[in-house]
Amino acid sequence: MALDGSRDSREREALAALRRQFIDRAVAKSPLGPEEVNGIGDGLVRDLAAQGIRTASDFTRISYEKAPNGRGGTVVWIHRTSGGKVHINGIGEHRARTLMEWRDATMARAEARAPQQLPADERMRVDQIIAEERLHLQHEKEEAERAANAARAEAGQLLAEATSHLAAAEVEAEAAAVLRRSEFDEMAERLLVLQAELRLHMDQHDSVRPGFRLRRAQARVLRPVPQHPVLRSARSSRLSVRRCPRRRRTSERLLLRETSLLSRGPG
Repeated sequence: MALDGSRDSREREALAALRRQFIDRAVAKSPLGPEEVNGIGDGLVRDLAAQGIRTASDFTRISYEKAPNGRGGTVVWIHRTSGGKVHINGIGEHRARTLMEWRDATMARAEARAPQQLPADERMRVDQIIAEERLHLQHEKEEAERAANAARAEAGQLLAEATSHLAAAEVEAEAAAVLRRSEFDEMAERLLVLQAELRLHMDQHDSVRPGFRLRRAQARVLRPVPQHPVLRSARSSRLSVRRCPRRRRTSERLLLRETSLLSRGPG
């Protein structure tokens, strides 16, 4: 459907170009002369030709302006197809209108004789252009489909690789978790063993401890008196004599306490 619309557009463009070429050739073959334009003699024809105006296709329009110095009435300007405008002495408003009417009539006759439809060879050329465009579009479509298929295949491969990596990572993480759980279980078992050993050790230590206290108390009570006591004042000696029985009584109480604990055993 799009190519059919393009065909119509191309046919219209081709017909417009063909008509324009025909009209330009026809107008260019219409020379400017006294017999074609009433009131334009040989002298004006030569003056116009000197300014590049020889046929109806050499100028496009005529304009009128006031004289620069305010005198002489209106100045007639002839606009050339190649660009610029010229003023020809002797061509006033009347002759300018006659010249423009001749050009318009020449253009009208050329347009009337111009082709109204494309000839067979031009239509064949348009058909060839449309066929080439259709083939080009088909190639572009196939290339786009190949690129899309390649992109889909690459995306599928990347997805499969990513899925495989995730599965491997999951298995590895599960194995690490199992290993850590086994290590924690082993550590828990070791902790239980250590707690049992610690409890046994504490029980044994508590059973030996009273004897240790008894021996320490006995050693403290039976500690020998120094051979050469330090000389003290009379008051200090009396205080020491008074304190010795108290110290001995304290040691005896400690000895009795340790003996009682030893006799009761670990509680």
